[in-house]
Amino acid sequence: MEAPYQLVGGIGAVLAAAAMAAALPRRASQAVTLASISLMLLLVLKLPVGSVYSHQGLDVAHVVGGYKAAGVLLLAAELLVLLSLVGELDNRRAPLVILAAAGGLLVLYSESFITLVAGLETAAAALAALYSIGGSRAGEAAIKYFYSSMLGVAFIVLGAALLYGNGVRGFTDLGAVLGNGQHMALQPLLGLVFLVAGLALEVGLAPFYMWLPDVVQGAHILGVATALLLLDAPAMLALLRLIVEAGAAAGGVTAALLVLALASMLVGEFSALAQSDVRRMLGYSIVGGAGYKVLLAVALALSGMDGMTALAYLVTAGSMSAALVAASQRYTGTLGGKAAETVGLLSLAGLPPLYGFAAKLSMLVALVSAGYAWMAGVAALFFLVAAAYIARYIALSGPVARNGGGLQIAPLLVYSLLLLVLGVWPQIVQALEVASW
Repeated sequence: MEAPYQLVGGIGAVLAAAAMAAALPRRASQAVTLASISLMLLLVLKLPVGSVYSHQGLDVAHVVGGYKAAGVLLLAAELLVLLSLVGELDNRRAPLVILAAAGGLLVLYSESFITLVAGLETAAAALAALYSIGGSRAGEAAIKYFYSSMLGVAFIVLGAALLYGNGVRGFTDLGAVLGNGQHMALQPLLGLVFLVAGLALEVGLAPFYMWLPDVVQGAHILGVATALLLLDAPAMLALLRLIVEAGAAAGGVTAALLVLALASMLVGEFSALAQSDVRRMLGYSIVGGAGYKVLLAVALALSGMDGMTALAYLVTAGSMSAALVAASQRYTGTLGGKAAETVGLLSLAGLPPLYGFAAKLSMLVALVSAGYAWMAGVAALFFLVAAAYIARYIALSGPVARNGGGLQIAPLLVYSLLLLVLGVWPQIVQALEVASW
């Protein structure tokens, strides 16, 4: 499908919305931001699964099965977060949220490595600026995030350049080239390694995680929640698709990724066990969660199974649960805020009947079906570690200081209900795949 005018029009609309959000009065700026995210949500709902959008012979976007539902859920969660934290949206933060959302969608549906880099740079630059607007540690968080993210983009550009020289222009081409006996050639192998390293830096996979806990602890909660939903999740889904597309042909790379996945689970979960601050605990939990997702992707790649929907379950459940915990920190002194935080933490722990449980169960089933029951056993043991530190935090967090919070708590309670509904009826994710409104 040739879509040059739609692409240019979409970029122009995003830039116009960001400019309006920066120039209009505060309330109008908030309205523009909420409307922009809502329109992006409607756009994703209308995207047909499997469609490919091209420009001058280059495929720039591809709606992979499972990823349409992921886009809908992530944007819906972001909209609820913005409604709850609408008081934090001013003329500085509002345009940055719009740009981050647009960049995240480019990353999520990128087919070409050019589109991937453009989306990552757009979202990362916006989020670094968003991180810098906050408390006393916001500047440190922004600098750490910006440098690590730009290093990741540099790795991706280098990897893409090496792959382009061997006829690989996007994700789909990668599997075809590696499957035609070229996987032993040095250039495509190095290109794949640099791509994996760059995306690992973006998502905090071991050993590229050192910046992540500091950023989650020091950045403003709006920036943390937005990054989890609009960049961390899309970048993780891009990494998982890269692993699956490369498949068993890149055996050495997938073996190394298996080691990194186990290292992330070990470092992330046991480091979180040692934390008393909930936001730092959340940062290490994200590192451990990255390990689970890569573990599943490696198993699917080695077995040749199609499990993109299971990957979308796992990524959206983790990011949505963590973002709810982050956003609820604004209201933890209230009864509603504490309830939302607890639901988010219990979903992270995989407690039934929440979405986190459904996602982790689908992961274990997929691992066993792929013939890697030992991986399922290892993952289950780490699930118990996560449940232990989350249960300890909930037990020791103390009583609620006061009631109240007003109507701004309501979106977070709706968010909590959404995690419950998705856990009870995970078929909703599959229904979103075929929806066309």
